[in-house]
Amino acid sequence: TDWWFSTLVPEHGPLTTIDAREHIRKRRLLSIILLINIVQSALSISSEANRIVSCVLPIFLLVAFWLNKQGHLKSASLCFLLSVFLSMAMDIVSQSFLLTIFCFSMWSLLLILPVMAGLLLPTWGPLLITAINMLFMSWFTLVEFPSQITLLLKNYYLAGQVPGPQGLLIFTLMILLVVGGFSALSTF
Repeated sequence: TDWWFSTLVPEHGPLTTIDAREHIRKRRLLSIILLINIVQSALSISSEANRIVSCVLPIFLLVAFWLNKQGHLKSASLCFLLSVFLSMAMDIVSQSFLLTIFCFSMWSLLLILPVMAGLLLPTWGPLLITAINMLFMSWFTLVEFPSQITLLLKNYYLAGQVPGPQGLLIFTLMILLVVGGFSALSTF
């Protein structure tokens, strides 16, 4: 692993302070995460249904690799997190055309991103990723698929609760509350 870190995460100065050592640790962690994601996304290019996204993702990951090598940890982390988010969001939307309930299982994967942002970025990172997650989930439930989700809620709602537009709004607010609470825990 020494050759990997010396090649892709060169040290740009003495590591005398805790902050400098922490910065290098985060850059090394990001380089390993990027390597795993590049290999995974390169292997899945031919099997993905959404080929445009699966072909563009490795390019953004390589840009994040290059930014990390140059010492720009925040820019590299944001490039990586946003590219993974866009890839996951496109997968959620494309798979939900086939089976709407599939989106709920995919949403839990989006909660990994604020945790990763908490490992790589300062406090504003998980909050930014959470805000983007919340905007996507709100758009998805209230704009893109409201009729399908209302139908699902009508079929699976507990007795005594109101399905329909009010139920959809309550469902969306509850999801956003859970996501916000989880992300607040991962931030601090």
